Amino acid sequence: MRSKKLELRYRELIEDDSIMAELESIIEFSLPHIKDSLQEGTVIYDYVESQCEISPVGVTPLYANEGYLFVTQPPEKETNVYRYQVSIFEDSKEQLRSLNTQFVESVNKNLLNTYERIKLDLIKKYKDLPNPAAFLVLSKMKFPFTETLMPVAKRLFVKHISQEPLS
Repeated sequence: MRSKKLELRYRELIEDDSIMAELESIIEFSLPHIKDSLQEGTVIYDYVESQCEISPVGVTPLYANEGYLFVTQPPEKETNVYRYQVSIFEDSKEQLRSLNTQFVESVNKNLLNTYERIKLDLIKKYKDLPNPAAFLVLSKMKFPFTETLMPVAKRLFVKHISQEPLS
């Protein structure tokens, strides 16, 4: 068996102080703009979150780390249904949760097809979740769905689930 002798070679990648000075001035110029954008985003997020309500659909089982998430907004004719799974992991200081969602279907809601009925239909259709938890995130206002409402709904849902004891 041949043994290879490994040798580490390196060279300074940044040789030009003028380039570093230019990069530093660009960063100094950009930071206030980035901070302003982050503050504006926080204000928008807080407003969208204040317009959302979360509630259980039907009876919630003891195991709520897997189930369905219904997301809807005015005029409440169409509800997007997602299957969710909450994963719990630990870092050195605390237990954290992550949320994985998968789009299932878009369902028309009306007087006969209530959220409870939609949940029952899902139970019949997907036998691998015989007693799923189901939650509704209802927005009081219409927002761009994918870009605005769905990220807020996910985060709001994780907050809601985090208030429950860890399973």
